[in-house]
Amino acid sequence: MSYSNNSSDVPMVRKHSEKNDQIQNSFNQEQEENKVFSKMLISRHRGIISRIFPSKAEQEADRFQSELMNSIGRSRIENFRMYKEFQRQAIKETFDAMLIEGKVKLRKDNTLFFAGHLKDLQSKVTMMSNEFMQECEQQVLKIESSRTKMIRERQERMLEKRMDEFEESIELLMSSFQNILKEGV
Repeated sequence: MSYSNNSSDVPMVRKHSEKNDQIQNSFNQEQEENKVFSKMLISRHRGIISRIFPSKAEQEADRFQSELMNSIGRSRIENFRMYKEFQRQAIKETFDAMLIEGKVKLRKDNTLFFAGHLKDLQSKVTMMSNEFMQECEQQVLKIESSRTKMIRERQERMLEKRMDEFEESIELLMSSFQNILKEGV
């Protein structure tokens, strides 16, 4: 599964982006319509003198209309803010779900990969150890057949050293593999 950084590749992000544009356009259109309507009402019912010197009732009507327009505007802004918060949360949850799905798959694949290689490594080490021990047994029989004590002792020390080195090498290789697993590579 491939993930792209392009938000238009994610259907939910695209859907929310289109909806966001629709809401913004609707908001702007309604705001313009309200301005035109309120100007029309004011100019239609007032003469030139009453516009310059409004009565208390006209002043109260203007104040009420202004408060109404402000209230409608604040309400729409709050609705838009809530929508944007919902959209942000939906996108975050979508991406979180995608990340979790990716992590699960990756960890499963890594586990299967390392388990297979560990099994293969252990089989090969066991086979090599068995072969090495058979060689050592043959060497021991050969050493025991030697007539000279000094040569026999020297060959025994050399064989013992060779066996120790083999054992250390195997432990080092297995330890290196275990370190790879611990690193979480």
